[in-house]
Amino acid sequence: MAAAPKQEFDIPYRVISITEKTHKTSYPAISPSRPALSQAGRTVLITGGSGGIGYGIALAFATAGADRVIIVGRDEAKQQAAAASLAAEAGPGSHTKFEGRAASPGSPENIDSLWDALASEGVLVDVLVLNAAVTGSSLERSLWARGWESTWEQFIVHVRSVNHYSERFWKQNVDKKRYLVNVATSAIHEWEAGVNTKAYALTKNSGVLLLQQLARDTPISKMQIVSFHPGAILSPGAKSAGATERTLDWDDISLPSSVAIWAASDEAAFLHGRFIWSAWDVEELQSGPLRERIEQDENYLRIGVHGV
Repeated sequence: MAAAPKQEFDIPYRVISITEKTHKTSYPAISPSRPALSQAGRTVLITGGSGGIGYGIALAFATAGADRVIIVGRDEAKQQAAAASLAAEAGPGSHTKFEGRAASPGSPENIDSLWDALASEGVLVDVLVLNAAVTGSSLERSLWARGWESTWEQFIVHVRSVNHYSERFWKQNVDKKRYLVNVATSAIHEWEAGVNTKAYALTKNSGVLLLQQLARDTPISKMQIVSFHPGAILSPGAKSAGATERTLDWDDISLPSSVAIWAASDEAAFLHGRFIWSAWDVEELQSGPLRERIEQDENYLRIGVHGV
C-alpha cells in the first residue's frame, strides 16, 4: 500500500532543539496527572488565561490537582465565562475552584487593585503564570513604519506588567517557595520567526531578560523562575490573524500546558532564570551532558552577548 502523501504547510516551522528527542504533544515525564508534579494545595494565577494557551494551562493545573486557579484578563465578564467553562471541562470529579478576575496589563492601578483584593481576602498565590501578550500586526515588517508609540505599548504589556506582577508576587507575606512560569516565544532568539513581528520579538526578549535578572536576585529556595517557548499553537489569536490548520505543522496545546506544570515543580529548579522550548525532552535536560553544561555554564540558555 502506498504511503500517504506528506502534508504540505504554508509556513515551514523550524524546531531548534538541543535534545535528541522533540515533542509535539504531552508525554509521561510532563503529564499533569503524574504524582511528582502534583499542584495540590496551591493557588495559581494565570494572566491571559481566558483562551488559547493560558486556558490550556489553567485546565492542566486542575488535572494536577491545584486548589484554586485564578485567570486574569481585561474583561471581567469574559474571565468569569471562561472560569465557568473551565470548571465544566474539568468535570465534577475535579475539586479545583476556578475564578475569573479583571485587570488590564496596561494599567498599574488595575494590577495593584487585583493583588490588594487578593491580600484582603487572605489569598496567597503559589504559582504565577505570565501568559498575557499582544502581538500586533503580522504585516508590519519594519519598526520604522510601526512607530515608537505602538512599540512602547508592547513594552508596557511584555515588560512593565511582567515586572509589576512579579514584584507583587514576590512581596506576598508568605514563607513557602513560590513558582513563576513565563510563557515566552522562540522569537526572542530565532529572528526569522519574528520577521513580521519585530516589536513582539523585541519586547518579549526584554521580558525574558528582566526575569533572568530578577532570578539572579532570587534564592531558588524562595522562588523559582522559568521561561519557555510554548511551540506553534493554533490559538484563537492565531485564527483571528488568519491562520488555519494548513498554515503550519501545529503542536498540540497539551504540550505547553504540561510544560507549565513541570516548570512549576522542583524538578525544573535547575533551570532557574533560564529559557527552554516546550518541544525539548525534559528527561534529556535533567541528566547527562546537557544537565552538566547547564550547571557549569552560567550563560547557557540565558540572554546576553556571549563570546566576548
